[in-house]
Amino acid sequence: MKAFRENKGKNVHIDEVDKDITVNGIVDEFWEKVYNKRMKDSSLTMDEFKWYENRKGNRGTINGTLFDILCTKNYDEISGKWGDTVYEPLGIAQIECDIVSALGAFDNPSLYTIENLKILDGVEAPISEVVSFTHTYAGEVIDGEHVLAKGKVEKVISEGKKDSYRLVVGTTRESMDEYVKLKESPA
Repeated sequence: MKAFRENKGKNVHIDEVDKDITVNGIVDEFWEKVYNKRMKDSSLTMDEFKWYENRKGNRGTINGTLFDILCTKNYDEISGKWGDTVYEPLGIAQIECDIVSALGAFDNPSLYTIENLKILDGVEAPISEVVSFTHTYAGEVIDGEHVLAKGKVEKVISEGKKDSYRLVVGTTRESMDEYVKLKESPA
Protein backbone atom coordinates (compact mmCIF):
# COMPACT_ATOMS: atom_id res chain seq x y z
CA MET A 1 0.00 0.00 0.00
CA LYS A 2 3.02 2.21 0.49
CA ALA A 3 3.78 1.92 -3.24
CA PHE A 4 0.18 2.88 -4.05
CA ARG A 5 0.34 5.97 -1.83
CA GLU A 6 3.70 7.02 -3.28
CA ASN A 7 2.61 6.56 -6.91
CA LYS A 8 -1.00 7.80 -6.73
CA GLY A 9 -1.70 10.19 -9.59
CA LYS A 10 1.61 9.42 -11.31
CA ASN A 11 2.43 7.72 -14.57
CA VAL A 12 4.21 4.42 -13.81
CA HIS A 13 5.98 2.13 -16.29
CA ILE A 14 5.61 -1.63 -15.76
CA ASP A 15 8.73 -3.20 -17.30
CA GLU A 16 7.39 -6.78 -17.33
CA VAL A 17 4.61 -5.85 -19.79
CA ASP A 18 6.25 -2.71 -21.22
CA LYS A 19 3.21 -0.61 -20.41
CA ASP A 20 2.56 2.78 -18.82
CA ILE A 21 -0.27 3.07 -16.30
CA THR A 22 -1.68 5.79 -14.07
CA VAL A 23 -2.64 4.81 -10.55
CA ASN A 24 -5.39 6.96 -9.05
CA GLY A 25 -7.51 6.96 -5.95
CA ILE A 26 -11.23 6.45 -6.35
CA VAL A 27 -12.49 9.33 -8.46
CA ASP A 28 -15.91 10.94 -8.72
CA GLU A 29 -17.46 8.61 -11.26
CA PHE A 30 -16.54 5.55 -9.16
CA TRP A 31 -17.72 6.70 -5.69
CA GLU A 32 -21.41 6.04 -6.22
CA LYS A 33 -20.72 2.66 -7.87
CA VAL A 34 -18.43 1.51 -5.05
CA TYR A 35 -20.70 2.83 -2.30
CA ASN A 36 -23.81 1.21 -3.77
CA LYS A 37 -21.95 -2.08 -4.24
CA ARG A 38 -20.77 -2.19 -0.62
CA MET A 39 -23.45 -0.40 1.41
CA LYS A 40 -26.94 -1.88 1.39
CA ASP A 41 -28.04 -0.22 4.63
CA SER A 42 -27.33 2.98 6.56
CA SER A 43 -24.33 1.72 8.58
CA LEU A 44 -22.13 4.33 6.88
CA THR A 45 -23.19 7.47 5.06
CA MET A 46 -21.60 8.20 1.69
CA ASP A 47 -19.40 10.88 3.30
CA GLU A 48 -18.26 8.47 6.05
CA PHE A 49 -17.59 5.74 3.49
CA LYS A 50 -15.45 8.12 1.39
CA TRP A 51 -13.51 9.27 4.47
CA TYR A 52 -12.65 5.70 5.52
CA GLU A 53 -11.78 4.58 1.99
CA ASN A 54 -9.49 7.58 1.40
CA ARG A 55 -7.73 7.02 4.72
CA LYS A 56 -7.12 3.31 4.04
CA GLY A 57 -5.18 3.92 0.84
CA ASN A 58 -5.77 0.40 -0.48
CA ARG A 59 -8.29 1.14 -3.24
CA GLY A 60 -8.08 3.00 -6.47
CA THR A 61 -8.17 2.80 -10.23
CA ILE A 62 -5.61 1.93 -12.87
CA ASN A 63 -6.52 3.27 -16.28
CA GLY A 64 -10.21 3.22 -15.35
CA THR A 65 -10.26 -0.22 -13.68
CA LEU A 66 -11.14 -0.38 -9.97
CA PHE A 67 -8.82 -2.38 -7.67
CA ASP A 68 -8.29 -2.99 -3.97
CA ILE A 69 -5.28 -4.41 -2.15
CA LEU A 70 -5.39 -6.81 0.79
CA CYS A 71 -2.62 -8.87 2.39
CA THR A 72 -1.97 -12.59 2.21
CA LYS A 73 0.10 -14.53 4.72
CA ASN A 74 2.94 -16.82 3.72
CA TYR A 75 2.44 -20.47 4.67
CA ASP A 76 5.13 -20.20 7.37
CA GLU A 77 3.07 -17.43 9.03
CA ILE A 78 0.06 -19.71 9.48
CA SER A 79 -0.10 -21.98 12.51
CA GLY A 80 -2.32 -24.93 13.28
CA LYS A 81 -4.08 -27.26 10.91
CA TRP A 82 -7.55 -27.57 9.44
CA GLY A 83 -10.10 -28.63 12.05
CA ASP A 84 -8.05 -27.55 15.11
CA THR A 85 -10.39 -24.61 15.71
CA VAL A 86 -14.19 -24.63 15.94
CA TYR A 87 -16.32 -21.47 15.86
CA GLU A 88 -19.60 -21.71 17.77
CA PRO A 89 -22.17 -19.02 16.86
CA LEU A 90 -23.78 -17.37 19.90
CA GLY A 91 -25.89 -14.53 18.46
CA ILE A 92 -25.68 -10.82 17.69
CA ALA A 93 -24.00 -8.08 19.75
CA GLN A 94 -23.26 -4.38 19.45
CA ILE A 95 -20.11 -3.30 21.27
CA GLU A 96 -18.00 -0.27 22.09
CA CYS A 97 -14.27 -0.80 22.55
CA ASP A 98 -10.74 0.45 21.96
CA ILE A 99 -8.50 -0.95 19.24
CA VAL A 100 -5.27 -2.32 20.74
CA SER A 101 -3.86 -3.70 17.50
CA ALA A 102 -4.93 -3.34 13.89
CA LEU A 103 -1.84 -5.17 12.63
CA GLY A 104 -4.06 -7.69 10.80
CA ALA A 105 -6.50 -5.07 9.50
CA PHE A 106 -5.72 -5.77 5.84
CA ASP A 107 -5.60 -9.57 6.18
CA ASN A 108 -8.57 -11.74 5.27
CA PRO A 109 -10.29 -11.89 7.60
CA SER A 110 -9.33 -8.47 8.93
CA LEU A 111 -8.32 -8.75 12.57
CA TYR A 112 -8.59 -6.12 15.30
CA THR A 113 -7.52 -6.88 18.87
CA ILE A 114 -9.62 -4.95 21.39
CA GLU A 115 -9.81 -3.87 25.03
CA ASN A 116 -12.13 -1.83 27.27
CA LEU A 117 -15.10 -3.80 25.96
CA LYS A 118 -18.60 -2.54 26.66
CA ILE A 119 -21.55 -4.63 25.43
CA LEU A 120 -24.20 -2.17 24.27
CA ASP A 121 -26.75 -4.74 23.13
CA GLY A 122 -27.05 -8.47 22.60
CA VAL A 123 -24.89 -11.44 23.60
CA GLU A 124 -22.79 -10.94 26.73
CA ALA A 125 -19.34 -12.46 26.19
CA PRO A 126 -15.71 -11.44 26.94
CA ILE A 127 -14.96 -10.55 23.32
CA SER A 128 -11.24 -10.01 22.67
CA GLU A 129 -11.18 -9.41 18.93
CA VAL A 130 -13.23 -8.18 16.00
CA VAL A 131 -12.80 -9.85 12.61
CA SER A 132 -14.24 -8.81 9.27
CA PHE A 133 -14.80 -11.04 6.26
CA THR A 134 -15.76 -8.15 3.98
CA HIS A 135 -13.42 -5.68 2.29
CA THR A 136 -15.69 -2.84 3.39
CA TYR A 137 -14.30 -3.02 6.92
CA ALA A 138 -10.72 -4.08 6.10
CA GLY A 139 -8.38 -1.39 7.42
CA GLU A 140 -11.34 0.58 8.74
CA VAL A 141 -9.85 1.54 12.11
CA ILE A 142 -6.35 1.85 13.57
CA ASP A 143 -4.55 1.36 16.87
CA GLY A 144 -5.83 3.50 19.73
CA GLU A 145 -9.18 4.39 18.19
CA HIS A 146 -12.48 4.16 20.09
CA VAL A 147 -15.00 2.23 18.00
CA LEU A 148 -18.48 0.82 17.70
CA ALA A 149 -18.96 -2.61 16.14
CA LYS A 150 -21.92 -4.85 15.49
CA GLY A 151 -21.90 -8.42 14.27
CA LYS A 152 -22.18 -12.05 15.23
CA VAL A 153 -20.49 -13.31 18.39
CA GLU A 154 -18.56 -16.57 18.12
CA LYS A 155 -16.96 -18.73 20.78
CA VAL A 156 -13.53 -19.79 19.49
CA ILE A 157 -12.64 -23.30 20.62
CA SER A 158 -9.03 -24.22 19.75
CA GLU A 159 -7.32 -27.48 20.56
CA GLY A 160 -4.90 -26.96 23.45
CA LYS A 161 -5.90 -23.32 24.05
CA LYS A 162 -8.27 -21.46 26.35
CA ASP A 163 -11.61 -20.63 24.70
CA SER A 164 -12.00 -17.06 23.49
CA TYR A 165 -14.71 -14.92 21.88
CA ARG A 166 -14.79 -12.75 18.80
CA LEU A 167 -17.23 -10.46 17.02
CA VAL A 168 -17.60 -11.26 13.31
CA VAL A 169 -18.48 -8.43 10.92
CA GLY A 170 -19.19 -9.26 7.31
CA THR A 171 -21.08 -12.50 7.55
CA THR A 172 -22.45 -11.46 4.15
CA ARG A 173 -20.72 -9.36 1.49
CA GLU A 174 -23.03 -6.42 2.15
CA SER A 175 -22.71 -6.70 5.96
CA MET A 176 -26.34 -5.79 6.55
CA ASP A 177 -26.55 -4.16 9.99
CA GLU A 178 -22.94 -5.17 10.74
CA TYR A 179 -20.09 -2.68 11.00
CA VAL A 180 -16.83 -1.46 12.54
CA LYS A 181 -16.55 2.32 12.75
CA LEU A 182 -15.34 5.18 14.90
CA LYS A 183 -17.68 6.06 17.73
CA GLU A 184 -17.53 9.69 16.66
CA SER A 185 -18.32 10.08 12.97
CA PRO A 186 -15.31 11.45 11.04
CA ALA A 187 -17.44 12.99 8.30
